[in-house]
Amino acid sequence: GVSGRGAISAAPATLLDSQGEQRVSAWAGPWPVEEHWWDTARARRMARLQVLTDAGRLVLLALEGGQWWLTAEYA
Repeated sequence: GVSGRGAISAAPATLLDSQGEQRVSAWAGPWPVEEHWWDTARARRMARLQVLTDAGRLVLLALEGGQWWLTAEYA
């Protein structure tokens, strides 16, 4: 997870998705994002993290509501 101050609780070790499980060889972030903080009905908090796997995949992950999501993959 990521704390309210943007600190990650543990270094990412593996990426598990529809392509299988891959070890994380490098990562950057997290970057906390607060959208619409001025509007409580639309307010949204998340954190983003870039991950490079040992297979050479570079992906952007987002943590929102306690769940990690793969939001983008770089070519």
